[in-house]
Amino acid sequence: MSLIDELLSANFLMMIVVNDGSSPKSLRIFEELKRRKRLIVLEHDSNLGKGDALKTALRYILSKGITTSGAVTFDCDGQHTASDVVKIAQSLMDNPQALSLGVRTFDDKVPIRNRFGNTLMRFLVSLFYKKTLTDTQTGLRAIPSELFSPLAALQSGRFEFEMEMLIFAIARQMEIIEVPIQTIYRQKDYRSHFHPFLDSARISHLFWRSTWQRRLSLGFNIDRENSGNLVVIRRWLVEGIEASKTNAM
Repeated sequence: MSLIDELLSANFLMMIVVNDGSSPKSLRIFEELKRRKRLIVLEHDSNLGKGDALKTALRYILSKGITTSGAVTFDCDGQHTASDVVKIAQSLMDNPQALSLGVRTFDDKVPIRNRFGNTLMRFLVSLFYKKTLTDTQTGLRAIPSELFSPLAALQSGRFEFEMEMLIFAIARQMEIIEVPIQTIYRQKDYRSHFHPFLDSARISHLFWRSTWQRRLSLGFNIDRENSGNLVVIRRWLVEGIEASKTNAM
């Protein structure tokens, strides 16, 4: 609550909070938030995961025709400070065509499951897309408005949505800016929803699927753009076969 109040005082155009099927004991918090000016609360009847929560917010912005240079997304689990959110928002203002990421430092203070997940995802991004990123799992991002519509249409959900967002930006050759932020993990009460093996398997499948889709699309484009050349090649092959038959006779 204090983070949201700090950000509301920072004169953002508006804020959107998504209640992703929270437990009944949390409803009081969302009812209180609804009374805040410039704050919209959107709700899911059941837990759909982080990806769908983000897409719900993007679709709301699109449906209302809100004019903005972009949107800053962040988690409400205490990992992000108001100053870092403002820092990412400033990056968006300075670079409205780029995807800005708030990157953390993955030292020994970071829980093992998070270090494992980030190390694996960084490796896969480097392997498949030849792109070096420091923090592939950060929830603090500045998304330019031109990405709202295509991101809202993505099929992936939960944690893999944020990875597909990176893949989409890389495929479009969009600039990705990394902004250092504080690394905060409250060891006593911190509980990550990221499952190292299950979510890593889902995201790994996303890489393979995206790679094959890209190759199929590339093959189609090559065929379409060079269709005349392919016809000529086929004709040469046919003529060559016919000539071989004639010579053999």
